[in-house]
Amino acid sequence: MMQRDNYLNTILLIVIVSISLIACNALGEPMVAARGVVKDVNGNPLEGVSVVFETLNRVPSKTVTRKDGVFDLTLIGADPKKTKISFTKTGYKSFEKQFEVEGQAEFNVIFELDE
Repeated sequence: MMQRDNYLNTILLIVIVSISLIACNALGEPMVAARGVVKDVNGNPLEGVSVVFETLNRVPSKTVTRKDGVFDLTLIGADPKKTKISFTKTGYKSFEKQFEVEGQAEFNVIFELDE
């Protein structure tokens, strides 16, 4: 039952992101979207990692990773060259990266313990 729910959630997410992409292209608005997985150095998925898109003149867009470490985040109307994505979790080193492409990017992040 749990696998079926995860599968349906994944399908729903793909549909939502696809509709967002179509809407952005139709409106001519720039967009940045990220999807990926956050894991620790041992390859275990990390739940509850804060993922934030920040760009000029816009309210940051935020989410947290799910139990399987997966996150999805979209920011419509953002200039990719002025947008950064950051990952934070208590007890781990933060990670930040400048977003480089318009559209969707895949991020697979490995978190190290903050010693």
